[in-house]
Amino acid sequence: MRVKDTGDKNIELVNVVQASVAAAAAHTVEISGLNQNLERAQEELGQLKMQLRDRHGMHKSCSRFVANEFSALREKHEARVIKAEQELQEAVRKCETLEPSLTEKESELTKVHQATNDARGETQSALQGIQEARKIAAGVFAELPRSISDAAQFYRVEGRNTADKLFWSQYLAPNYPVPFADQLKQLIELHKAVELAMKDLVIRLWPAEPIPSSYFGLVKRLVSACPRLDIIKRSVCIEGARMAFARAKLHWGKMDAEKLMAEGPPEGKEHRKPELYYESVLKGSYLAAELCTKDIIFP
Repeated sequence: MRVKDTGDKNIELVNVVQASVAAAAAHTVEISGLNQNLERAQEELGQLKMQLRDRHGMHKSCSRFVANEFSALREKHEARVIKAEQELQEAVRKCETLEPSLTEKESELTKVHQATNDARGETQSALQGIQEARKIAAGVFAELPRSISDAAQFYRVEGRNTADKLFWSQYLAPNYPVPFADQLKQLIELHKAVELAMKDLVIRLWPAEPIPSSYFGLVKRLVSACPRLDIIKRSVCIEGARMAFARAKLHWGKMDAEKLMAEGPPEGKEHRKPELYYESVLKGSYLAAELCTKDIIFP
């Protein structure tokens, strides 16, 4: 029994030893794997440390680059600010210098604006005047063809090659519309002719008075031409009668001119009337008219 027990114990011990050996071997394998894992981990850790050192260096380089860039940008910005302040100060100085000039310019602009308004008003008045003149000229221009025809006919009959004849003949029955400038020339020539005629008439009607110095003065003088003509006709008649009666008194000194004019024919000679002797005294009347000076106005 003891031998059996001892064998059993030995077997059990062997089993225990084998199990321990197997466990030790497994533990050794496990330790070897762990060592390998540790080595790999240490290698990876070393690599990570190297990467971290590289990254840290890059970070420091980036930090220095960013710091440098920031410093450069700040200096540039400060330079711009300083330049802007200088430009602002220069602009303020120029504004202060230009302010009196600007005030003067504003005053001049106000004057120019006022002058423009005045000129606009004058222009409007001038336009109204032109419109009125056109209305008046419309009637005058409508009459021009008749005046041209009459003037050309007058100077053609006159027979002389004068400047007036050449001027009016060029516009006689034109085959084209007469330009406005030529129409104005025609009006000017008519005005000259009218002015000369008016002056000649004024000289004849008022020989002892000066000629008016303006065209309106001539017109105003001619307004009283008809009463003046009546005065002249009456004066000439008186002067002629005076001359005729004076000549008659040379032959019949006792003749009373006032009595002859106031009384009719003598008794028994009622058939005698002044009309019966007009033909016989006409030649003497012509001679009396030639002897009259006609420069004395009798009231």
